[in-house]
Amino acid sequence: MRFEELAYAVNGLPVTVHLHARLTVVGVPGAGERAAWVARLLGVLEGTRSGDGVSVVTVDPAGRRIRLERNDHGAATLTDLATGAEVPYAAGHLPLDGRFDWFASVGLTSRKARALMVVDGAALTGDEEFDIHEVEAELNESRQRLARLEGQRQGTITRRRHLEDLRRRIADLDEQIRRAADAPARLRQAEAVLAAVRAAEEWQRAGRTLADARRAFGRRSRLDRDSQARALARPTEVPTDLEPIVGACRAAAKRRDELVARLDAGPASERATPGPATIAAGDALRRELVEEVEPAYVDALAMLAAACRPYDVSIDAARIEAAGIEAAGIEALGTEAVAEVAARAVEAGHARLQQALDEAESECRAAQERLELHLAGAGLPAGGTDDLATRVAIATARARTVDDPTPESAEDTSAVVAERSRLLKDLQRTERDLPDAAQLADRQAALEGRIDSLEASVNAGRPVPAFSEAEPVLLGRVAQARRVGRSKEPFPLVVDDVLAALRASDKAALLDRLARLGETTQIVYLTEDPDTLAWASDRVGTGPVALWQPDGFAAVAE
Repeated sequence: MRFEELAYAVNGLPVTVHLHARLTVVGVPGAGERAAWVARLLGVLEGTRSGDGVSVVTVDPAGRRIRLERNDHGAATLTDLATGAEVPYAAGHLPLDGRFDWFASVGLTSRKARALMVVDGAALTGDEEFDIHEVEAELNESRQRLARLEGQRQGTITRRRHLEDLRRRIADLDEQIRRAADAPARLRQAEAVLAAVRAAEEWQRAGRTLADARRAFGRRSRLDRDSQARALARPTEVPTDLEPIVGACRAAAKRRDELVARLDAGPASERATPGPATIAAGDALRRELVEEVEPAYVDALAMLAAACRPYDVSIDAARIEAAGIEAAGIEALGTEAVAEVAARAVEAGHARLQQALDEAESECRAAQERLELHLAGAGLPAGGTDDLATRVAIATARARTVDDPTPESAEDTSAVVAERSRLLKDLQRTERDLPDAAQLADRQAALEGRIDSLEASVNAGRPVPAFSEAEPVLLGRVAQARRVGRSKEPFPLVVDDVLAALRASDKAALLDRLARLGETTQIVYLTEDPDTLAWASDRVGTGPVALWQPDGFAAVAE
């Protein structure tokens, strides 16, 4: 069984609490309010006065959602929410006062059900007597033990640091001895390794250049050699005056069309012999056409042809005649010319990108061939591309050691060997009877947890459990609630702010554990602790946690 909803009234105002299937944190201020909340939740089930006027929705093992509702006189009504039908209950589950007892219907007494479901402070501390003087005495003794333990731990840390320093110095001396023996061979290979590293740097630069060229070239298709050669001879930018030239051609053609049309229409409009004014006007139009417009028209077309020529775009007499010398034909011709020039400029840029890519590929191949030769000279045999990168890394690592391959003298080597022997004896003395740092850390952590618990107990004036004490109790209570009653079904746990006095880190760890335990046992956690409310607020939306507070704020994460 698990709870899904609890509804009641406070000062005449209705309150509905939706409960998550795993963990719901309910913010209830004050121990008295939390006790009343628990009494209300259990009272509606067992039929006590505190449950009057309350309803609860439960989900049974078969998945049925059952609402148990009590009126102000305690009379109970059970309703199957899926069908709306009233659920009957046996008369045997009615005590002498006639109030239906849900706990009795599953084979439990109210006292046993409360003991199974409610986890309060007494569950963690038991009925032990609290003597603050004994607690303070234990606290002082524990602090003294912690100080002694901290001294041991710091001494162990100092000895271990000394050990690490000795080992590092011995390793350095071992390296000096080895280098002294290997110096002649290193001297022979030093130049070859450094040459390989320089070749590797050239190869890497060529690779970066090639990568840049490939990114610039993108997904373009390669031009054939002839097309590329022609495109390389063209400019990559469209002339800035191309559009104005086309506009000049269009304007000249339009004016020419207007003059021709007026000259053609002039005589036809005259039925009588034209007068002197008409003849003079016609002569003026002809002069403008012959002396101004036609030359400007020819010049504009020549300028257009000159602007297009570097792009291999031909504007000749045949093309002009095919397009038509009227304004419409010249406008179409100009549009075509601009589009062709733009396409040829793009192709020219394409060709230059391809040229840069070809050059980068050629240089990268040549750099790789040089690198292979130098790596072979450094004692690293040839291989594939992946192997090449590995051998470059090896050569680079070797180059870091080729700083001074000059052999040391015999006297220097003897002094190094003697120093190593002295340090080795010091190392062996330091290692004797060295405490286990991990065990000391565990003892210190356990003692710090006990001190935190004792300090919290002194501050609270009552026993406050440590993390190591609280965890097994909570786990045990969850285990007890998993098989309850005749049907051996899991019961929810109602936890009354039992972790409030713990330190924040222990509190968060135990709340995380409760959230995971909610997979098998529903948990309702009542609290006024700010740390617990903040923990729940942080996890709403990211974990199986719901948060409800009496100010009306509620948040649920599925």
